[in-house]
Amino acid sequence: MTPISLQSRTVTCQDVMTSNVVTVSPELGLSELCRVLAEADISGAPVVDHQGKLLGMVSKTDVMRALSVGRQAPGLPSSSLHFLGLADTMSGMAEDSEEEAFGRVIDVMTADVERVEPETLVHTAARIMSDKRIHRLVVAHEDRVAGIVTSLDLLEHFGSR
Repeated sequence: MTPISLQSRTVTCQDVMTSNVVTVSPELGLSELCRVLAEADISGAPVVDHQGKLLGMVSKTDVMRALSVGRQAPGLPSSSLHFLGLADTMSGMAEDSEEEAFGRVIDVMTADVERVEPETLVHTAARIMSDKRIHRLVVAHEDRVAGIVTSLDLLEHFGSR
């Protein structure tokens, strides 16, 4: 397979990634996570510690999976939840300690994160995402988030050729 070139050079993840990445703390409550994801209009975010080190990834699918296996507060109708309404539902039920009621990001995040370096070729990133059946790759340098490449970023890139 020949690497795709952009103005006589190969296209890397750095060329197509989103560099202004929304990240979240592992201690963030799930209702606040839902608000953050909805406000940013994204489906997932890297989880970083207070020094910016990548710890994992959390997505709305992780939240829904946790809710569907009974980790939600009593009375929360997991089978009928729609993600866009989830933040309102959870915030309406949360009282003094939403972490106790709903959990925290660290409780539902995926710690084993697929990541690539900024210099990784775009076609390599596409192959990883296809093989692993995932929708986003963290672009990291020395455990620090440099950006994120999503399946939509790749579709836009390959569609513009």
